[in-house]
Amino acid sequence: MSYGTNAAVGFKAYGTSSSSLLNGSLSNYSILSGYATAIYSGDPVAPLATGGIGIGVAGAGVQGIFQGVIYVDTSNFTQWSPYWPAATVTFGTAPANAFVIDDPAIEFSIQVGTTNAGVHTASAVLTDMNLNADFVIVAGSTRGGVSATYLDLATLAVGATLNCKILRLEPDVRNAYGDISAGVPRYNNVIVTLNNHKLKGGTGTVGI
Repeated sequence: MSYGTNAAVGFKAYGTSSSSLLNGSLSNYSILSGYATAIYSGDPVAPLATGGIGIGVAGAGVQGIFQGVIYVDTSNFTQWSPYWPAATVTFGTAPANAFVIDDPAIEFSIQVGTTNAGVHTASAVLTDMNLNADFVIVAGSTRGGVSATYLDLATLAVGATLNCKILRLEPDVRNAYGDISAGVPRYNNVIVTLNNHKLKGGTGTVGI
C-alpha cells in the first residue's frame, strides 16, 4: 500500500467479519467472449443479464472483487491474466473463467480519494467512520494487472445503496487520519465491507 500517496490499488482483502479465517478462497464466474470493458485485479464486479459478470457500477449491487482470469485465446492457447483485457475474443467464443472474492463477510482495505475536493479532501477523518460511500472505477495497470479503483469521499452519506461501509482506518503506523481543516490530502486507507452486495439479499444497511 502507498499510504499518503495518490496510488490506489483497488480493493485488497484484509480480514473477515465472520468467525472464519481469511483463507483466500475464490469463486468462479464467467466473462463472455468479447466483453468490452477491462477488469483489473481489485476491481468490483457485478452479475449481468448475459449470465456472466462485468465491471461494477457505483451505487449498484456488486458480486465481489475480481482476482484474475483464465481463458483460451483464439490460437487455442490457455492464458492466465491478472486482468481481463477489454474486448478479448476467446477460442470458439467460450466464456472465460474469472476468479472472484464473493464472500460478503470479507473486509477490504481501499485507498480514499475524492471526485470533488470542494466537498471533501482526499483524506478520511474519524467522523467518516460508519458512513457509506461509492467507489470510483479507474483503469488499472496493463503491466501488472492491478486496479486503480478508489473510495470516493465526495459520496459519503448514510444511504443503504452506497457500495461500501467504512468500518475503521487501516491500522498501520504509516496510515493516519487526515487533517481536513488544513486541507491536507493524505490518501489514507480505510477498511470497508461491500455494503450493497448481491449475496446479502438486497441493498445494504444505512450508515450512521
